[in-house]
Amino acid sequence: MDENIGVKDEITLSELFKILWRKALVLILAFAIGFVAGGVFGVFQTWNVHYYGTTVEFYVNPSKSEDSSSETGSQYGVYGAYGKPVMESIVELLESESFSETLMLDENGMPAKGISAEIDALIDADDREGAVEAWRKTDNYRSVISLVSASTTYSYASDTNADETLAKSFILVNISVLNGESQAKVLLDRVKARVPAYVSKNMIKPDGYDTTNCQRITRLDDVKLLNPGEMQSTAVKYAILLGAATFLAACVAVIVVDYSDKRLRNFERTMEQLGVPVLGVIPTITEKVPATQTNKEEA
Repeated sequence: MDENIGVKDEITLSELFKILWRKALVLILAFAIGFVAGGVFGVFQTWNVHYYGTTVEFYVNPSKSEDSSSETGSQYGVYGAYGKPVMESIVELLESESFSETLMLDENGMPAKGISAEIDALIDADDREGAVEAWRKTDNYRSVISLVSASTTYSYASDTNADETLAKSFILVNISVLNGESQAKVLLDRVKARVPAYVSKNMIKPDGYDTTNCQRITRLDDVKLLNPGEMQSTAVKYAILLGAATFLAACVAVIVVDYSDKRLRNFERTMEQLGVPVLGVIPTITEKVPATQTNKEEA
């Protein structure tokens, strides 16, 4: 008899499905609650999170004046391109804090209007030189430089040949500003104006070459929204994830609660497992309200 009783402590796959099927409404409700909660969470995560920006591409190559010797044994004379070490060096310079400060300032050393409301107020002040000079000594000045630096990233791409160290080189500038379409437009103008001159001045020139050419080759680089539809996709993603999580949790809870109930609910199976007859079944009695009393309450 002990062995038969022990079988009752095991649960089969079919029993699991029966338990879950009986509690289908609870599971559906749990999934719906998790789905809605996940969607709301996803909306709040991406609410008013809009990135504006674009990508600007520059082509760089060494050049020499007409009176320079046309014969050179260097790799640049063959490929007309810089190698990876040189490109990595110029990218590091572009990502430096000093170049971010250069982007922020105009030709007269004044902050470019439109980067922040604080800068615009300084520029419109009566004594703007003095106001800007005092502002440069504050922490807010460094904060704006950090903002410019975080909003512009630089990399290089190569139209590679067999040897990856020899390549026609392109500098890519990615602009991305959080909730700042006007700031992104200002940075785009500053990048187009500052990057070519900065690269031409600071690029390492190979032997036999006089200058570095850096020219923008993209024309469709207007500022646009970089993450359209992100709020909807994020809301759906979180809704599905949280809905699935609550559904699985509800499945586990239903199985545990149902199987922890030790009442004998199937007397035929009880007879089979225990080998003893069931003398009787005590029914569940619910109190019924008399019809006359119900009619009075409705009246």
